[in-house]
Amino acid sequence: DWSSDVCSSDLYGFTVPTYYAISRVKVSVWRYETNPRYPGTSVKDLQIQLVVAGVASGTNKAATSVTWDNTVTRYDYDYDLTLAGWNLVLTPDAVNAATFGVDVSCQGAGPQIPYPFVGLPAPIGYIDYVAITVEAVPGWYQSFMVIPPYAIKPE
Repeated sequence: DWSSDVCSSDLYGFTVPTYYAISRVKVSVWRYETNPRYPGTSVKDLQIQLVVAGVASGTNKAATSVTWDNTVTRYDYDYDLTLAGWNLVLTPDAVNAATFGVDVSCQGAGPQIPYPFVGLPAPIGYIDYVAITVEAVPGWYQSFMVIPPYAIKPE
């Protein structure tokens, strides 16, 4: 098994009015893996975590049991009715800061590759886009997308 580097995205440019209350945050990641070279190997989430003031914060929402597809697929993280799922309280100032974002990383899983297949490359996870949607009371929302393009490879 292996884990990847962290793909950090920030500089989203939110402009939440300071008198609004943040009510929801959704993270969407468009990701895929290369075709596994050996049966049973796969790529899965390791970390999907909001970054507040430049520091990974709150609950890691990684879907560690979901295998990434080998075609670009959007996966949404925690769009519930409150911020409770992220285990955070966010202010407009925190969300508007250039240091607000999300960290994404993945892990490879699978059997040890036997001879004569030793040396085949492990599957690689790729991120095409990362988007954050922020909703605030009363009835306001804003969504921004960044385009990494980023390959998160085994270390």
